[in-house]
Amino acid sequence: MQHWNPGIVSYGWGIDGAVINGPSQVPVGLEFPSIYVWFSDRGGVNPTGPPMDTQQFIKDKSDTEQMFLTIAGNQVHLRVVLRTWKSEYSVTTSLADAASDQLIFSIPGAGPQALPALLILSLADTGNFGWL
Repeated sequence: MQHWNPGIVSYGWGIDGAVINGPSQVPVGLEFPSIYVWFSDRGGVNPTGPPMDTQQFIKDKSDTEQMFLTIAGNQVHLRVVLRTWKSEYSVTTSLADAASDQLIFSIPGAGPQALPALLILSLADTGNFGWL
C-alpha cells in the first residue's frame, strides 16, 4: 500500500442554464453561471487507506464553477471557470453516451502531477430550470 495514492472523485450540479447566442442571434451554446462541486478528499484523514476510509463529501465544502458549452463543428467545446481556484480550463469532445444523453470529456486532473480525469456531464430538461 505504500505506493497507493487515493483518487479524488467529485460531483456537482447547477441550475439556471441560459442559451448563448452567436453574432446573428442563432443559438450556439449553453452557459451555467452557478455550479456547485463537492470533492471527495475534503475531510479525509488517512491518506494511505483504501478509498472507503478516506473519501468523503462534506456538505459545506463545495467549490463554485461556471461552464460554457458551445458547438464546435461536430464536437462540443467546454470552458470551465473555477471560481474558487481562480483558474480555468477548456476541452473539446465528440464523445457522447446516447443511452443516457451524457457528454464525456477528458479534463485536467485535480492537484499537482494529477492524471487526466473524466467529466461526465448530464443535462436535464426540467421545464423550470436548465439543470446540469
